[in-house]
Amino acid sequence: MWKDTLNVAGQYATDTFVLHSILSVLGIYIICTLIDQARIAWIEKPLFEWMDKRQLFAKQRNDKAATL
Repeated sequence: MWKDTLNVAGQYATDTFVLHSILSVLGIYIICTLIDQARIAWIEKPLFEWMDKRQLFAKQRNDKAATL
C-alpha cells in the first residue's frame, strides 16, 4: 500500500516528503478507524445483542427446568 497507492518512496526526494508522509499515516489511521467503527456498529453490536438474547433464553429455560 505504501509503495503502490501512496508512492511514499517516490516522494522521498521532493520538498513535500515530510508533509506527504504525515498525511499518509494520518489518512490510513482515519480510514482504519472508520472501518473499525463500522465493524463495531454493524457486526459486533448486533451479534452481541443476539448472543445476549440467546443466553437469557437459555438461563430462563434452565431456571424453569430446575424448579420442576
